[in-house]
Amino acid sequence: GNNTVMVVVQDREGVVITDEYVKSHHYFNPQTRKAEDLYSYYFPEGIRITDINKPLTYSYVNPNWPEQYAERQIGPFRILYAVKDEAWLDRLDARKLAETSTAVRKTAGINFKDNRVIILPPDLESYRKLHAQKKDELLYWYPSGFQTKDMIVMWPPSVPRYEGDAGAEYFWENEFYEIVTHELTHLAVGEVTGVFSPVPVWLNEGLAVYVESRYAAEVKIYWDTVYDVCAGGRKLLSWEDAARYSTSSFPSDKARTHYAQSYKMVEYLISAYGNAKLLRYIVSFKLPAENTDPVDIGTSFTDNFLKIYGITWEENLAGFEKTYREQAGTKK
Repeated sequence: GNNTVMVVVQDREGVVITDEYVKSHHYFNPQTRKAEDLYSYYFPEGIRITDINKPLTYSYVNPNWPEQYAERQIGPFRILYAVKDEAWLDRLDARKLAETSTAVRKTAGINFKDNRVIILPPDLESYRKLHAQKKDELLYWYPSGFQTKDMIVMWPPSVPRYEGDAGAEYFWENEFYEIVTHELTHLAVGEVTGVFSPVPVWLNEGLAVYVESRYAAEVKIYWDTVYDVCAGGRKLLSWEDAARYSTSSFPSDKARTHYAQSYKMVEYLISAYGNAKLLRYIVSFKLPAENTDPVDIGTSFTDNFLKIYGITWEENLAGFEKTYREQAGTKK
């Protein structure tokens, strides 16, 4: 690419450093003078991702960031936290954390590796910094948590997400685990597609909301209602936009629409054709790590759909809308 700053070569190994401070470690071919097979990536946040072309078997998060995170294992997760926030860890339930893992395996049908990292940032500045994908990124709204590069970042525990004791109770007893379930689904998708393969956003978010809605009944009621309102008000996004753009690139009302329609489509695909086919569709987006050619996910999602499901996206949309109308009719 045109943004590569430096290649450091020693014998047959090369490290490429980009202007975003991402280092990648390659086999260096002395004949072609090129960095070829990719061994691992190292990100400035202190994360190393290795075994890129196999299912991801290892990602190491280095806790020695400016925040000086300490680490504790709770259930199947490695929790990184600021020492000042240690008391909050007592509110985490190892059994509930293990249940999130089980829910993702069972509902998404993906058998992923445990021992994932959850970061509890000390403040909003650290939270924002972890969210930034590029320089000068703007946030339209603050999610309660997100995943990035093989780890989950939660809302800073020292910043109240809701007002009052009841709000804090709700966050620590319910919402925390719902968010972990949602974000863990994204990590599982990343594991089966390779962490750099572009998966249609609606497919990735739709599955995450679907798994979350099967984990907590209130989540299902909420997103079903949001979809009814959006569909009724003809506020839905085009599927090309829903495939291309992340929810955080929209203002909050459109982001909510994005989540709702993505979830309803995944729910429909699973009920109509089963989980195994959806998983094959997800894996169809996997690219070899060396592939740096840009992929237009706004068009490839329909091509791959035809390959896996044997019907066109338009035919699928007709089936989806018909089923929704029938279900809406029986609800009245």
